Amino acid sequence: MNEKNLLDTYRLGGRDITSLTEALSEIDASTKRFIARGKDLMLLSLCNREEIDTEGFTTCYILTDSYVKDFENGSALHIAKIPNEKIGLQVLEEAKASTGLVVLFENEGYAVSRYALNSLLQRSGIGGKFPVSTNGIVRDIYVAAGLFNYNEHMSVIFREADNGAKKIFAFMGGRFTPVKQSSLLDIVSALEKDGTIGSVALSSYEIDHEFTDIYVSFPDAAKEYSDMVGKNVVPGLVLSTSDIGSCSVTVKGIYTIGNCMVITDEVRKYHTASNSAEAIIKAVDEQIYKDLRKLPETLVRLVGIEVAPTVDLTSAKGQKENLDTVWKVYKDVAEKLFPSAIIGTKTLNKLLNEIRTEVNPEVRYTAYDIAENIMGLCDRLEGLSREAIERMRKACASAPYEVEKYFTAKPPKKEEDVVVLLSA
Repeated sequence: MNEKNLLDTYRLGGRDITSLTEALSEIDASTKRFIARGKDLMLLSLCNREEIDTEGFTTCYILTDSYVKDFENGSALHIAKIPNEKIGLQVLEEAKASTGLVVLFENEGYAVSRYALNSLLQRSGIGGKFPVSTNGIVRDIYVAAGLFNYNEHMSVIFREADNGAKKIFAFMGGRFTPVKQSSLLDIVSALEKDGTIGSVALSSYEIDHEFTDIYVSFPDAAKEYSDMVGKNVVPGLVLSTSDIGSCSVTVKGIYTIGNCMVITDEVRKYHTASNSAEAIIKAVDEQIYKDLRKLPETLVRLVGIEVAPTVDLTSAKGQKENLDTVWKVYKDVAEKLFPSAIIGTKTLNKLLNEIRTEVNPEVRYTAYDIAENIMGLCDRLEGLSREAIERMRKACASAPYEVEKYFTAKPPKKEEDVVVLLSA
């Protein structure tokens, strides 16, 4: 792996299996770990001391268990210089601007990725946003003091470039073993062999240092469901994993409908050696495939339901009634699907107002139109975290069912008035 590919900005995507296989093989070959306790490590807090800086070297404060205790007792901090080439010119320059940390272990230097900060803080017994977002010696002493009291063994996950540059991406528990990224290719192969719902095709992949996501589709099922609905309906899966502990091996059932994507079901396997491709495919069969037809069959029914079938669209009054009726369905269904825990009330109201301006009062809408638009709400939002996007896509997947309930639910029966004919 080239040192440049160790940078936190590393991103790779594509659509062909050859480049994917090569990328995952490179990541697997470069990903390693060492086992250590907190006090086995030396933290170097990078600093800018122009009066003593030397070309080719980086000045830092040395934080060891004994030095931190000395500092707590009133001694001055120990300062050292590290040769830039021993760490890696590119990863060290990045560390100065990102985490400000380097780790020394058994005379080897490792830059610390921003991806590693949360797990480092966890091992140190520290929480909150301040330590993550604020670099400096104050934070680093605080982190070091907690880390050196962590007496359990840690799996420190790092990647090594071809030139020897090393960078830590996670500080995990001692039993943690990195999942080989190429294991996802084993699952793809097992899906092809399984053939439960026909052929399997690689749609795309996205790789960074935190996650690997592989998107596959089922062309045979897509043709059947698209013909059934009369719209472009493509079932598929997202295979995800992280060898730095950000997620287990995860398989999500997805549908691409028009221009939107929703998540229907999920199979999650944790970081254990028992996660064979066959075991995961068995779970996919039981938890995802069994309900695969449910969504397209619901969409078929929605196509035949008109939102305002009796409204006269040739009159201004009728057009207003059509607009109000369509928007009310959007509003009622969206408010049920997206409680404040998933999306803030202000954001939801903003989206609903956007939808209202897009409704054409002269067009007769179907329940399918409502469901499709709601399923695409996630793609109107920007700046969401990965977790927030997944919550939204899962909620959006329920839109067809909620829309159908809206139009088919029977109103509650009114209690009949009972007249007492004979009184005591």
